[in-house]
Amino acid sequence: MTVCHLTTRLVQGGADFNIFYNLLQGAPDLAQTLVVGAEYHPGMVQELRQAGVEVVVIPWICREISPASEVRAFRELRRFFRERSFDIVYTHNAKTGILGRFAVPRRAGGTVVLHGVHGMSFTDSMSRPAFLLFRWLERRAAARTDLFVSVGYTLRDLMVEAGVGHPGQYRIIRSGMEIERFRSARRDPALRQELGCTGADDVLCAVVARLEERKGQHWFLEALARAVEELDRSGQGPSLRAVLLGDGPRREALEAQARRLGIASRVVFAGFRHNPQDYLAAADLVCLTSEWEGVPQSLVQAAAVGRPALAFDVPGIRETVEEGVTGLVVPFRDMSALTGGLLRLAREPELRRRFGQAATERPLEEWSLSSMVENTNALYRQILGDAT
Repeated sequence: MTVCHLTTRLVQGGADFNIFYNLLQGAPDLAQTLVVGAEYHPGMVQELRQAGVEVVVIPWICREISPASEVRAFRELRRFFRERSFDIVYTHNAKTGILGRFAVPRRAGGTVVLHGVHGMSFTDSMSRPAFLLFRWLERRAAARTDLFVSVGYTLRDLMVEAGVGHPGQYRIIRSGMEIERFRSARRDPALRQELGCTGADDVLCAVVARLEERKGQHWFLEALARAVEELDRSGQGPSLRAVLLGDGPRREALEAQARRLGIASRVVFAGFRHNPQDYLAAADLVCLTSEWEGVPQSLVQAAAVGRPALAFDVPGIRETVEEGVTGLVVPFRDMSALTGGLLRLAREPELRRRFGQAATERPLEEWSLSSMVENTNALYRQILGDAT
């Protein structure tokens, strides 16, 4: 069985780890190829190649909108798929999802085309013309898609409501992670001290996300500054601190924002870490202020560690956070509500404990790596079985 994954980039982020582990832990009888654009993590590519995965880099594929690059990328993809034959082509991301599905030749009894839905390619945060363009392109590409594989039910419903495919085309396979590694994590006092928590009442908030515009860390920093100002003004309550895990193009801008807001001494930019479970266990709560999500892995991980969550109410969040039970969900971009939620969780340790306990009781097996890989391999077998 031959499978070709096609993605715009391969970096240390949630959706990319999904692709990476499906390739790395695929069934032994799979001959797998990854076609990736110019942005990729060398270590991840090296590990895939060592595992026997063919990796093809097409440098014209990039995240930025560039008509000249798009034309060149499409020509390269069309040539590639005319010269190579695969049982299954599995596209990911907005750009490669659209270019790839139009580049694959459609022949009777030929390649089966899957598209991974990790998030919406058209959102309310976009300009109206961009929203309409990407929705139209997704609708057109849906006609060249045999099945959609969505990481969440909300995503599936939104795509269908927008006229992208029909319900029977969708399958749900959760993004996988090492759930037991998070469940077994324990608080390390030395790490808390390293992160600036020297007092017994200090409250540490963790944000785990790639440092890019759509993840909205700038809103979190603004809310943190407001909460710190309120606590200082009242003279009551704990000392608030934060650790941001993740790297990306927005790091310098976010560090500058923290300095401008006067909270740089309270915020640690820890970069990408291979042991996020230790940082989540060191924290008292986990916050996410994304513009949009598929289904956020960091909040699943927070639940596994037993930490309450605070998040903007964007699609996918309520699949991981139960409002008033495992955390607080506040209206998107409502800074007063976000600041209020942060203050409430900071001031009420019993509420944090109750939310965290409820989070640990959630069944999370469907989010395990083994479940994701097994379900993906089973889908491949079903597809080829139906095709024969």
